[in-house]
Amino acid sequence: MKKAVIVLVILLIGIFLFGCTDNEKSALEKCDELQSSSVIYNCYSGVAIQTKDFFICEKIPDLSFKNACNRDVAIETEDELNCEKVLELYNNEKSMCYLQISRKKDDKTICNNITKEPLKAGCMNAVPY
Repeated sequence: MKKAVIVLVILLIGIFLFGCTDNEKSALEKCDELQSSSVIYNCYSGVAIQTKDFFICEKIPDLSFKNACNRDVAIETEDELNCEKVLELYNNEKSMCYLQISRKKDDKTICNNITKEPLKAGCMNAVPY
């Protein structure tokens, strides 16, 4: 639930700051004008999610923020192959990537990509088909 709230906040920041712009460079310049590094990283993530562009995540020097950006972009693309860009750091980010995409696609077979058995079982139980 907490992760869903964070993703929603990131998306809302992106929409608030940039509207429906096609000008990615302008959006990133606006991110650079923000004060706090964590707010800048979240802003980059919002733009990356909106544009489904992993390259923007590479602008984030903090590994945890970068990994969350890659995870959220992968989920937005709904392509489980993109979960390979996600590292399995503190919060099982890669596993959560597979879980979220399997739910979006209603496809249990995606759960087989999860290597930790308790998480895999949870994924299998969470996806109806």
